[in-house]
Amino acid sequence: AMDLELNDSLTLSSVTGILDLKNEHADHFSYVGILANGDPGGLPAPFTDSLTQHTQELRLTSDFDGMFNDLTDQLELSGGVRWTDEQKTHRTSFPFVHNALTFLNGIVGGIGLVVPEGFQTGPVKFSDSNISPELTLKYQATPDLNFYASYKTGFKSGGVDNSSLPTASIQLVVPGFAEQYPGLYPDPEAARAAALSSLIYDSETAKGGEIGVKAMFGNGAFRINTAAFYFVFDDLQVQNFDGAAVRFLTINAGELTTKGFDVDWSWRTPVEGLSFSGALGYTDAAFTDTFISQDPDGIPGNADDVDLDGRTAARAPKWSGNLAVDWRIPVSDTLEFGLSGNAAYSSSYFAGNNNFTDYVQDSYVSLDGAVSIGEPDGKWKLSLIGVNLTNELWANTVGDRPFLPAGGDDRIVTQNRGRQLFVEAAFKF
Repeated sequence: AMDLELNDSLTLSSVTGILDLKNEHADHFSYVGILANGDPGGLPAPFTDSLTQHTQELRLTSDFDGMFNDLTDQLELSGGVRWTDEQKTHRTSFPFVHNALTFLNGIVGGIGLVVPEGFQTGPVKFSDSNISPELTLKYQATPDLNFYASYKTGFKSGGVDNSSLPTASIQLVVPGFAEQYPGLYPDPEAARAAALSSLIYDSETAKGGEIGVKAMFGNGAFRINTAAFYFVFDDLQVQNFDGAAVRFLTINAGELTTKGFDVDWSWRTPVEGLSFSGALGYTDAAFTDTFISQDPDGIPGNADDVDLDGRTAARAPKWSGNLAVDWRIPVSDTLEFGLSGNAAYSSSYFAGNNNFTDYVQDSYVSLDGAVSIGEPDGKWKLSLIGVNLTNELWANTVGDRPFLPAGGDDRIVTQNRGRQLFVEAAFKF
């Protein structure tokens, strides 16, 4: 990073980033557990993914007098624009193929059903650019009361999915490969385009805004913030598990619209060291355009396609909130005893984005708590922390079970951790 003062009113900032990533991964993707002899079930599949990425950010910051520093003493208008240019190169290699799979090679037209040992896709490139503006208007009605309204846009770059499997179809991304087998691929360009499209997912964009109020009362003892929002996400990036292909797929939903409001507050009570806080949120997040989440036969537009247009997004409860208490009790001039607790609530939600009958997680409440003792200024503190004290379990994600038809009764569900207890020692120097 570098800051350069061009003059008394303008500063140019530069932030440069370089990412060189190599991921070596092996998994058997079977979900069948451990065999009687202690070995993992299924057939291991090794992968090596590499990614190179360079980023360059430039910011010009001004500090002018007059209306460019504040429209008025109470009114402020701020804005900005971000220009992004993305260039990515991705490679996937399969350093070896399990011996049990080698017999599959050479069966179909000489190309086999799996890639040869040591196969590499070569460079798969992705590029995109975006301009994202934003604008915020703030009105400071009083020192303790602030109103604001903002319009915002956002951009999340697309890229190359790293979940490719060592099947023969991955070889089609290599230029010239399909031309070697005209009987299997009469249209080589179309075959390569289809192979690339299965790996590449598009960029995600968002636009919308929010209005809100921030207020304090009682000389700052009580604080409350409220906001209402409305945002539309185009080409929302969604990761689904394809049980038939036994792989996670990053795909794009056509459009998701989310709207709602949230309120958070805190109260420093007249009782020394005792404070309360809480939050309440309402969110209506649903797909509002075509989103084919499942296409079992791979042919778009067939009756077996699952279009989630109109369905609520996964892990998006309508209502959520929490209520917390914190009490710091002086024991002496050099010692302080602390008690804290938090109750969090979530209404029901879909746990996956596969179909209209996905697993629905019921509403639940989780409880956390802590007791501590330490120095009042925080130089040291010893705490006993309890997370999820009532051992409440809920589903985080859900997907089809591997090697079974899509939409079956069997599901693979990931869940939260149960009750946890920690001892924490903290020191501040």
